[in-house]
Amino acid sequence: MTGASDTYVLLENGQLFHTNSLTKQSSELESISRIKAKEYFTKLKELSLSERDFDHPGNMYYFLEDVNSDEGHRVTWGSNDHEISEECKTFYKELRTTIK
Repeated sequence: MTGASDTYVLLENGQLFHTNSLTKQSSELESISRIKAKEYFTKLKELSLSERDFDHPGNMYYFLEDVNSDEGHRVTWGSNDHEISEECKTFYKELRTTIK
């Protein structure tokens, strides 16, 4: 067990950043197009994270977080006892594919 987490941040202009919780190092990754970023933000809005109350991490966990200037909303999953919606899983997988 390491307690490590990798966080990726996508900005609306397509800039992409990575931070590792153990090393505390942040780095800028190759940006994606503004058009693709806009598509992701539209999909994120459709997920309505602010209306979801889902915090069920497991030993290995995953999360999506929508942050704007005055608030943030996060869903966390990984527990075998609680299943997140397929929409959230699909969106997460799509983002991860884009990052790699």
